[in-house]
Amino acid sequence: MFNKLQVNRLSRIALLLFVSMFFSLNSYAVKRSAAGISTNEVQKSSAVKDKKNKPNVFQRFGLKVLTKRIEKKVAKMKVEAEKAKGPKKGMAIAALVLGVFSFLFLIVPSLGLIGFATAILAVIFGGIGRKRAKENPEEFGGKGMALGGMILGIVLLGLFLLGIIFVVLLFSAL
Repeated sequence: MFNKLQVNRLSRIALLLFVSMFFSLNSYAVKRSAAGISTNEVQKSSAVKDKKNKPNVFQRFGLKVLTKRIEKKVAKMKVEAEKAKGPKKGMAIAALVLGVFSFLFLIVPSLGLIGFATAILAVIFGGIGRKRAKENPEEFGGKGMALGGMILGIVLLGLFLLGIIFVVLLFSAL
């Protein structure tokens, strides 16, 4: 549900919360146990009555603030995790974009070789994206975009091939 970065952040926040709670809420018990008094005696003692060692207002407020921050961060991480879910469409989008760019490069004659290269990449990425979408549709999506990019790339490669044949026939006739 969470990625590694979110788990790392959450664990650091939890550790901070634990350490702050330990030192702020159990400071009296730590002092007494450091003095050689057992934990049973600490629990039986008048720790609650001792106003000097009780958590002060700032410590209690800090604990509340930390708790609220953690709750907000966890809620935000859950929302981000829900948004991040869904099929991956990277290859399909790349195929479609490269297919469109190859047609745009076809318009400008000086960029013909770049259009040829992008058409080849569109066919390759379209094939990979379509194969992934067929094999694992829960994880990968964009089957239609991949097909569109592949078709644009194939059509443009066909136009390049026709152009090369036309140029060869034109120069052979001269």
